[in-house]
Amino acid sequence: MSRSVIDTLASVIEASFQLTLNEASRVPEENRLRQPAPGKGHPLWLIGHLAGSSDMVGGHWLLGHDPILDEPFRKKFAPDFMKGDPITDQLTDYPDWDSVVRCYEQSMSRLLGIIRALDDSQLGHPPLGPMPQRLKDLLPTLESGITRLSLHDSHHRGQIGLLAQLPR
Repeated sequence: MSRSVIDTLASVIEASFQLTLNEASRVPEENRLRQPAPGKGHPLWLIGHLAGSSDMVGGHWLLGHDPILDEPFRKKFAPDFMKGDPITDQLTDYPDWDSVVRCYEQSMSRLLGIIRALDDSQLGHPPLGPMPQRLKDLLPTLESGITRLSLHDSHHRGQIGLLAQLPR
């Protein structure tokens, strides 16, 4: 039972996770709801979105475990094409920053544990959970899904960093 690819994928996910936490810690309070345009993601929404994605897309749809974040949280941070709530710049529309970051930490930690329990022979398997049809072509195997989750995290980490540092 080989684990070299799983170990590599887990280390990439873990590094991405830690880098995103580091980036989140650098977001000034006044920029947490900073949007590039109305209706677009801001750092608070992006962290919540990453939490929901690692929980639902990674943990549930891809790897077959029950979600750990509640439906209202996931809906609040889901994109519109996944029937998420509209993105606003109103603080009262969201949980507080620290709670959202904790949800991200919780969902990513659990995802890492699930990934580390796999072995390389499983990577070519199709998703173990109820993957929506619209995502099956994008995430046809466990390996492709885990790889895309790391890319997804790094993509949004870049957005968080940019929005956090833009001058007013």
